[in-house]
Amino acid sequence: MFFIFGWGRVSDDRYSYRGSSICPRCRNTVGNELAKVTTWFTLFFIPAIPYKVQYGRVCPICGYTEEINKEIFNRIVGAIGHGR
Repeated sequence: MFFIFGWGRVSDDRYSYRGSSICPRCRNTVGNELAKVTTWFTLFFIPAIPYKVQYGRVCPICGYTEEINKEIFNRIVGAIGHGR
């Protein structure tokens, strides 16, 4: 018997909220967007166990991501009404 396993499957949850900011990389005024990126261990090509979670603010124009901690992410997402 053998198992097919792997890692690297990524899910990306994005949240937009009111206001705007200036991207430090491209200098465009952009809407605020948060991202939660989860990398999964897979078993038979099914995501089974999350082993890496990253939180950040994302520029929707150039893709620059400023990493933030989980508490700040949850506080902002809770305040915009997504309830996580």
